[in-house]
This record gives sequence, C-alpha cells and structure tokens, in this order.
Amino acid sequence: MPIEISGLPTALTGKNNESDIERARSNSNDLNKHQSETTGSTKADTIFITETAAQLQAMETKLAEVPAVDLVRVKDIQQLLESGKYEINADKLADNLLRFETQL
Repeated sequence: MPIEISGLPTALTGKNNESDIERARSNSNDLNKHQSETTGSTKADTIFITETAAQLQAMETKLAEVPAVDLVRVKDIQQLLESGKYEINADKLADNLLRFETQL
C-alpha cells in the first residue's frame, strides 16, 4: 500500500497555508495521473515536502554548524573572573531574569 504525505496537517503547524496545501494536492494529482498513464509500473511510496518544511531543513542544517557554546566569550569571562575584574550588576541581572520569566 503506498504512503503519500502531501504536507503537514494544519493542526501541527497552527497555520492554514492554503497555497502549500493546494500545491501538494496538485503534485499528488500529477503523480496519480502519471502513474495511471504508465502501464506495468509499480507504485512507490511518495513524500511531498512543503516549501516551509524545506526551509526548516535548511535552517536545521545551518544551525547544526553553529557551536553550542561561544568558547571565546567563555574564555573572556573566565579570565575576568580569575582576575577579579568581572562585575555583576544585580539590578540588570534581576531585570533580565524577570523579562525571561514573563516571556515563557
């Protein structure tokens, strides 16, 4: 039994991107038409990736190339801590913590 994936369900994306849905349906119809015109061919599993999914894959690839930790910044802060020159602004720290918590 063939598996045809023509796009992400709107329940998962939270968006109603009608152009992606219509493009996927059109691609599916074209494939079905081609398969019915071709005699003796076996049906294969088909996956259609929406433009949004392709963009997401490209971003994931780029993100994988970025280091998880900025080692230069870590070394700079480590040197400041060791020399006793690192100053902590408690008010700024508290403001940033509150802003972070309210964004969750």
